[in-house]
Amino acid sequence: MLKVENLVVERGDALVLNGISLSIKEGEIVGVLGPNGAGKTTFLLTISGLVKYKKGSIFFEDKNIKDLSPASIVKLGIAHCPEGRNVFADLTVKENLEMGAYIRKSDVTLKRDMDNVFDRFPILGKRQNQLAGTLSGGEQQMLAISRALLSEPKLLLLDEPSLGLAPIIIEEVFSIIKEINNRGVTILLIEQNARVALDIVNKSYVLETGKIVIQGTSSDLKADKKIQKVYLGIKI
Repeated sequence: MLKVENLVVERGDALVLNGISLSIKEGEIVGVLGPNGAGKTTFLLTISGLVKYKKGSIFFEDKNIKDLSPASIVKLGIAHCPEGRNVFADLTVKENLEMGAYIRKSDVTLKRDMDNVFDRFPILGKRQNQLAGTLSGGEQQMLAISRALLSEPKLLLLDEPSLGLAPIIIEEVFSIIKEINNRGVTILLIEQNARVALDIVNKSYVLETGKIVIQGTSSDLKADKKIQKVYLGIKI
């Protein structure tokens, strides 16, 4: 579904991504793990068309998306749920969701899917007329994911969904991510919390200083001594 080949991204004088290659098959959850500053967020922004790249290629369903605008990339079926949620704080919950559906043409299917969001997240239904900026961190994350899903994506890009959340809320959010995948949405997950990510991904890539240094299945990475020591906090 998604194929990235030898991606090179510079921001100013800094080389942020240096020869990144990965692939995602339809139906997978693929993780990109790594510390702050590794280039994870830039990687997603590049796929979304928000950051231009110097070398390499990105193919989505065999289509080269290099010269496409962010809006055109969304229309192809890629939705981006950004780091820090980035909800529209001065708009209501319902208005935020409607912003996620701006490319859709059918009011009938929008109402159906909006109702599905409120069924899945009853708290959002109760607060649909409340300003999004007044929601808790966990509620904002649910809103941000739901907003992305209302564009009807084939591929969902999730950037640090556990950031700033309490452990019990993280567990709930990752359960939601798994449910979304079970309903047919392919997911590329950027996550610093390797422990929770490796519980749901099919395979992962570890990014450090702009390069992929380790890759493998979830079970392979859990057994890797470097992953155990650096990312899972297991003493070797």
